[in-house]
Amino acid sequence: MMTKTTLTLAALALAFVPATSQADDVTDFVKRLKGNVKSEAKSRFSSSSSNRGSSSTNASSKTSRPSSSTSVKTRSLSYSSGSVPTSVRRAASQNKVGLNSSRGGGARLSYAVDSQSKISRDDILFRKGSTEFADRYSREIVRDLACAMQDPALQGMQFVIEGHASADGSYGKNLDLSQRRAERIISEMIRLGVDPYSLIAVGYGESEAIYDSYSPETLLSQDRKVVVYRMD
Repeated sequence: MMTKTTLTLAALALAFVPATSQADDVTDFVKRLKGNVKSEAKSRFSSSSSNRGSSSTNASSKTSRPSSSTSVKTRSLSYSSGSVPTSVRRAASQNKVGLNSSRGGGARLSYAVDSQSKISRDDILFRKGSTEFADRYSREIVRDLACAMQDPALQGMQFVIEGHASADGSYGKNLDLSQRRAERIISEMIRLGVDPYSLIAVGYGESEAIYDSYSPETLLSQDRKVVVYRMD
């Protein structure tokens, strides 16, 4: 017969067994977010302004920089008049993204990313019609992504968090909700220590949905996802 102490220890052991290895997840995210980044030598003279107080005896240091290659692609999204999110306008004013006026008073957003850095997750879930995370596992994925973005190998790099919706519901509401959910993820990442300046939220709504609104739920759910890129 098991004692009360044995049962307590067994319960505690089960409580602290992780569903996945956080360390492995973070390492994988770092590797994927690096994409086509290569380590190259950087002169101490070119970096002196950002390394004040460091020893002048260091002839050079290693840094990771995006390499110019075919992995760079441009992401874009068109907005109707008056529908550009405040956070997107702010990113444009900081020259993080391009935002150009289009016909009819709308605007077109564009930014360059490393396509090899793409992370797409359909398991960061939210409550229906809400920006609240649906479960603990969704928070854990965001936590692991935040840890990865703070890795020294990704220091000084910027990331875009894209929200994507399925085609059911109205286009305008899907666009707005996906933007607010991307911003919610960023808020959580900032709380976890990620530099706010390194993050940009873009909600695509259903603009890149693959399946029609009348498709089975099993297919529609595949269009509801969060995509992360390292910006180039």
